[in-house]
Amino acid sequence: MEGLQCLSLIRERFKDDPLGFEQCAADLVSKLDPHFEGFTFSREWQDGGRDTAGRYRITTGGTVHPDVRLSAALEARCYGAEKGVEVSEMTRLISRTQRRDLGVMVTTGYISEPAYREAIDGKHKILILTATDIARILRDRGITASGVPAWLDSLTAKYHRMSL
Repeated sequence: MEGLQCLSLIRERFKDDPLGFEQCAADLVSKLDPHFEGFTFSREWQDGGRDTAGRYRITTGGTVHPDVRLSAALEARCYGAEKGVEVSEMTRLISRTQRRDLGVMVTTGYISEPAYREAIDGKHKILILTATDIARILRDRGITASGVPAWLDSLTAKYHRMSL
């Protein structure tokens, strides 16, 4: 129940703010795994899409050997519980991963079966986060429905300097 309330608050906040949700998605991915970092956000393209990219850093934690940084493309879709990411949206991310090492799809909805098959059967390096995953990430980080507004407010300051 708590997870559903959190998702409802996120959907309401970003229903008309795709860039804001891109920032929210980037923060969720970083909360899932802090090795995701350095997300940048582009202006909207003519097709309505955005190009958000970040890095995945693999490190030994020492100072002798350099870190390995993989480039990551991020697609974020703020949808209701009844709406899923379709093949065309997954294909857009897949095409962006041809120039990157991996892709991340974040949605407050679900992934349609054909879109899921497109990513998995094609053996594309796509990390998929759906509504269930978002609720779990927030729960694991101790963010409850009462804390969601403050967390979302903090994203503006955190990512404002990174936006173009």
